Amino acid sequence: MAKESLKPNSPECIFRETFNSEQATRDLGGVPTAVTYLNGVGSCVAASSSYIRYPQLNLKGTYSIRIRVASITPVAASILIDFRGTAGTGTGQIQITSPTLVVSPSNGTVYIDGVASSAALTSSNKEIVVTGMTISGSEIYFNGRYSIQNFGTAGYELVEIYEGTLSASQVALMAKNAQNQNFKSPTINCLICLDSFTGVIKDNTFSNTITPTNTNVVMDGSSYAMNLNGADSKVDCGSDIVGTKSITTCIWVRANSVGETAGRIIDNSKCVLYTTVNSLVFTRDFVSFASPVASSIPFGKYNFVAITSTSTGSSTFYTGNKKVNPIINGGAGQAGGTPAAGTNVIIGNNTGQTRTFDGDIKMVRIFEGILSIEEITQIWSATKYLI
Repeated sequence: MAKESLKPNSPECIFRETFNSEQATRDLGGVPTAVTYLNGVGSCVAASSSYIRYPQLNLKGTYSIRIRVASITPVAASILIDFRGTAGTGTGQIQITSPTLVVSPSNGTVYIDGVASSAALTSSNKEIVVTGMTISGSEIYFNGRYSIQNFGTAGYELVEIYEGTLSASQVALMAKNAQNQNFKSPTINCLICLDSFTGVIKDNTFSNTITPTNTNVVMDGSSYAMNLNGADSKVDCGSDIVGTKSITTCIWVRANSVGETAGRIIDNSKCVLYTTVNSLVFTRDFVSFASPVASSIPFGKYNFVAITSTSTGSSTFYTGNKKVNPIINGGAGQAGGTPAAGTNVIIGNNTGQTRTFDGDIKMVRIFEGILSIEEITQIWSATKYLI
């Protein structure tokens, strides 16, 4: 069967830093200096010469840079991000001048909160995007120049790098997303994520190759959905990223039918989430099964579903929709089976392509660990406008 790209005709995000923890930064290859982490914000202080260096990226070409900040206080010409390398032989940097607070990239188009602008920042600005920037270099520096100077004071929430030039509409969509995210990212690790704003499945462990087969990504409203055809679609995540871990799975899903004999949403042969008539079933060993109340997941409509599953298999469903926030469905702590290691995690099918899901998935995030109902509700609240 032919393999198809799991992204639309738009730039691909090749780097994302969410500042969830110092360890998460180090897992990306970053080396933080005098940076503090709290509730999804990496705080840098000019007086402490705070910065982060990422030595592993080799960039050459045209890119778009997205930076979301909780706060920013530049000192003179403070550097937000610099690609020029320790020797200063590369190209590409973004600085903010003081006291004017003007974003000054080496080249490219500046957007502030989703709008192309050369105006100065204000205390309410959160989102800075520079599109079409020419970059060459093997290192990245946040909050400082390659020569370890020009520090500012800033609280970084997100930095993304996209290949190519984002369009004005794509930048505006990103800003809309940020404005609706009135919460901090969960502090536990997100193992894998379908990004509804780029239509790309991302392996946040950076250790697997995502392989889609006969899977389409389509614009559905204001964001992308992964469409599975009920016949032979699947996305192979490259390994058993779930295994015997405690996990939380959050999805927006619209099933058109039960699919190809109980179509799979997630399947590693042991940890399986699949469709039944107007409901779902979840298991960690394919012996014991947990489920929400029958007929609580109607076909043809998007539903928000979260499932927590501990290392002993105690499993709880939370369900909601665009208008109804998620609540426990089917009873807390159901026996979902003792977690067992399986085969590669497959989204939308099993590995043999005989259990194809029929419908659309707007978002899938698999976290290592157990999210609280407050964190699950925050994810629902920040993503419900996608529907």
